[in-house]
Amino acid sequence: MQRSLRPLLWTALVLALLILGSSATLRLSANGIGCSPWPSCYGMVETANQVQGTSLIKALRLAHRLTATIFAVLALVVVAIGWRAWARPARLVSLVMLIVTVLLAWVGLYTPSPLPAVTVVNVLGGLALVGFTAALLTASKPPRVGPAPEGQFVRRALWGLLAILALQAAVGAMISARLAASACAVDCQQLRWSADAAALLHPLVVGRVDVLSSDTTAGQTLHWLHRILGAALLVVVSTMVYVRRARSGSALSWLTRALAATFSIGVVGAIWDGQLLTTIAHVLMAGLTAAALGAALIIALRPRADSP
Repeated sequence: MQRSLRPLLWTALVLALLILGSSATLRLSANGIGCSPWPSCYGMVETANQVQGTSLIKALRLAHRLTATIFAVLALVVVAIGWRAWARPARLVSLVMLIVTVLLAWVGLYTPSPLPAVTVVNVLGGLALVGFTAALLTASKPPRVGPAPEGQFVRRALWGLLAILALQAAVGAMISARLAASACAVDCQQLRWSADAAALLHPLVVGRVDVLSSDTTAGQTLHWLHRILGAALLVVVSTMVYVRRARSGSALSWLTRALAATFSIGVVGAIWDGQLLTTIAHVLMAGLTAAALGAALIIALRPRADSP
């Protein structure tokens, strides 16, 4: 039963990544990431209208909806087949995955929206689907025979990583929702904290960064917060690897690699500002980081088979 479930879960994982990537492409291209001349064309209504009218974006929008529908059906099938064989942690993951799927379908009715909360839900929901699917894929493997489950340190550290990753992704979504991607196009070498940061980070306050703040550098606050949280992720996962002496093929090792790749692409994006493909690659690598984190969490939470 579990073996027959794995091809379905691999398909669901690919679909989840496609949903995440296509959603990011539709949103970022409409905002003007990658437009020319950069950054003067960024955030302009004319830019959004021009992008939305292209055949490529229309096809991508249709593909996104089709992919999301197939994923929803597949998720129901997977949960129905795997429910009885899964342990309690996997069952909880599957239930939350279905709830998030329904939530994203409902939010999709109001997308695109000027309300930042809609963008945040779409971004976090897309990452969550990838992480949940990877967790169920890992749970479908037979339990390892060996030592006891991971200790409290690893479990707490993984939950901490999850919280930081969610917060960082939410800040990244706010950069997009506030049309602040070009805030570092001219100068972003020094950390600046805007007095209007609370308004900029409030997901229920509508408005561009230049509308909510008279400070011309206010958008840089969002960029720096995103970078600081990324650095915090690296510190936490590096500490975990050092303490646990993680092997090269372990879940922690894969998590470290995915996180390092995500951070590296983010650095490239910060150096070469306004590159659509780089930004989409950053989003997709964040999805793979969520997948690695989901796998690591389910391994830490589930019991292992007793040693012979």
